[in-house]
Amino acid sequence: MSSTHIDSNANTAGSPELGLTMTQILRNPLAALRASMESLAGDFRADDPRSKQLRGALDQVLKMSRDVDALVQLTAPRPLAPLVCSIDEVLYSALRALRFEQSARVKLANEAVGATIDADGPLLADCLRRLIDNALANLDEWLLLSARVEGREARFSIVEGVDDGSYRGHSFREMPPHRSAALELGLALARRDLARMGGSLQVTHTQLGNTCVTVRVPLRPSSSEPPAR
Repeated sequence: MSSTHIDSNANTAGSPELGLTMTQILRNPLAALRASMESLAGDFRADDPRSKQLRGALDQVLKMSRDVDALVQLTAPRPLAPLVCSIDEVLYSALRALRFEQSARVKLANEAVGATIDADGPLLADCLRRLIDNALANLDEWLLLSARVEGREARFSIVEGVDDGSYRGHSFREMPPHRSAALELGLALARRDLARMGGSLQVTHTQLGNTCVTVRVPLRPSSSEPPAR
């Protein structure tokens, strides 16, 4: 996971007014810029050098849009919307939200096939996606994403760098400050939203030095939603 420390007790209380302001100032103009760039990209042939440059700039705009969305969610979290869904749906929703080069590095082991969970499925999938994104950004290796039911809880595990039993050591990436800040924001959101669902997040290390992130979420919601934090 990211080496940047995340304070799970940090005050991230929502502010709808600030969220609306950020949407008006940042999200809407970025969406318009993205649409214009996508339209312009269609005017260039694939072998045109300008097409490659434009695609690179468009990729940066898409990343900025995701970061702005994360900031809006931090300042103005939407109410929870529990619904009965399958754990399979949660897992595949998390994987579908990743870029292709990311999802290709994730191996899935689902021991909860057919099991259901009464939770905010899209929000839970987004939390898992953020945790996977963070782990993939730090290592040039693949991950194991697993799920199982334990008593009244669903347990999701993300294990970095697991292979065929032969440990070859980790290859860590150097990231620019803005990317580290974006990952830190994603971790803070995941911690907060899991807590809102009555869940928990724990980071441990295996004997081989692999990082294991364990997420536990009740199969059925509690009677009331904990305050956002």
